[in-house]
Amino acid sequence: MNHRWCWAWLCLLGIVGCPGPDPVPPPSETTDAGADGGLAADTGNPCGGRVCGSSSAGDFCGSCTAPSICSAAGQCESRICQPACGTNDCGADPGLNCDRQFCGNLGGGCPTGRSCVRGHCTCVPNCTGRTCGPDGCGGTCGSCGRGFQCGGSGSCEVNPASSWVVTVTRGTVAERNGAGATWDSLGGAPDPFVCLTISGRQTCTPEATDTFAPVWNFALPAVTALSLQTALVVSYSERDVVGAESICDAGPLPIDMPTFIAGGNTVGCRNGGWSFTLRAQ
Repeated sequence: MNHRWCWAWLCLLGIVGCPGPDPVPPPSETTDAGADGGLAADTGNPCGGRVCGSSSAGDFCGSCTAPSICSAAGQCESRICQPACGTNDCGADPGLNCDRQFCGNLGGGCPTGRSCVRGHCTCVPNCTGRTCGPDGCGGTCGSCGRGFQCGGSGSCEVNPASSWVVTVTRGTVAERNGAGATWDSLGGAPDPFVCLTISGRQTCTPEATDTFAPVWNFALPAVTALSLQTALVVSYSERDVVGAESICDAGPLPIDMPTFIAGGNTVGCRNGGWSFTLRAQ
C-alpha cells in the first residue's frame, strides 16, 4: 500500500496530526505515480494504430511493400490487380486495382476497321461518301434502282446493258414559225410530230392534228441505255399539205445521268419543245 495514503487515514482517525494540503493528486489511469510528479503517461508509440505514412505530428510510421500502398488511414492496402476481362477483348480491365490494365492483345484497342463497343471489338459499318455497295461489315450502304448498278466509288450509275423505254409525252409550238408566218399554208394550226433515231433506226410519233399543244404519250420500242447515251438523234417537225417543216432542228440528244435519274426531260428551241419520259424495264 502507498504510504502516503496510509498517513492520510491515520490523520483522519486522529491518530496523527494532519499536515497541510497535499498538492499532488492521487494516481489515476492517466497519470504516473512515480517521480515525475503526476505527468501524463508516455505510451511510447506516437503513430497510434498507423502502420505506414506519417502521424499527425510528422512522425514516420512505416512503409508498405509493393504492390501494396498506404491508405489515408495509415494502413497498407493490397493493389494487386484482380483481372475481370472475362470475354472482353478490348477496353480497360474492369477488375479491382486494375488501373492502366487492358483487355485483349492490343493494349485495349481493336484491329483496323473495328471499334471497341462495350468491351468487344465490333465491326463498324462505313458508308461515308457511299450510297450503295458493301459497308465493310457484311451489310450494304444501299441498293440501286432498276436500270442502275453500283459503281466502284459506291454511287449508283446507269447499267449500259439495261433496257429502257422512251415515251414522248407532249409538246408546245409557237403560233408562228421562225419567219413569222403561219405553220399551215392555209393559216391553220400545225400538225406536230417527233422522230427519234436510235442506232440508225428511226421511229416517229403520230401527227397531232391542228394543235399548238400536242399530246402523244407514244412509247418507243425498248433500247439499251448505251444506245440512248451514244446513238440518239431527234427531230421535231410539223406536216403541211406541201410537206414537213422543221419546228426544231434535228440533232443528237445524248441522254446523260441526271436525265436517267430524273426519268425524263424536255427538249426545246425558240419555236417550241417536247417532253419525254424514261422507264427501265
